[in-house]
Amino acid sequence: MQTNQPNQPNQIIEIASAAHPLFGKSLDAFAKFFSEDEYLLPTHDLKANLESFLSSSGTLIAVMISQEEVIGFVTVTIMPMIEWGVIAEIGDLWVAMPHRSQGNASRLVQFAEVWIAARGCRSLYVTLTKSGLADNGLDRFYAGLGFEDIGRVSMYKTMPSSS
Repeated sequence: MQTNQPNQPNQIIEIASAAHPLFGKSLDAFAKFFSEDEYLLPTHDLKANLESFLSSSGTLIAVMISQEEVIGFVTVTIMPMIEWGVIAEIGDLWVAMPHRSQGNASRLVQFAEVWIAARGCRSLYVTLTKSGLADNGLDRFYAGLGFEDIGRVSMYKTMPSSS
């Protein structure tokens, strides 16, 4: 799936597998994103994680392209929930610094919304980090797109390795 609207030269393209011609450029964009968040992930781990993500059903990586470069992306995971039915979560949303505040992040979220609606999802949610709230005002960004705070707090636990 791809979209290219008049007066908006940046194209959004779904990356369906590691064999996609833009996978390498996408990998570079993910590395930039994680380094901005000071989350340093070795390239071979990042590549393996992206390949695993793409091989799972109910996942989306959509990249935004400008002049043959990846300038942004959104990742989405669909999951069945007892409470809410089939829902989707935005895992990552990033736009390169020179391309921010131009509506590109909103376009990526809108692309994700169309993608999940076509798969029967009833809702879309996102977990915001403390730095995303403090440094980027992501709560205001997402509220402007119709998201609302539902009063939940995400917590995380690393499981011991099985090997």
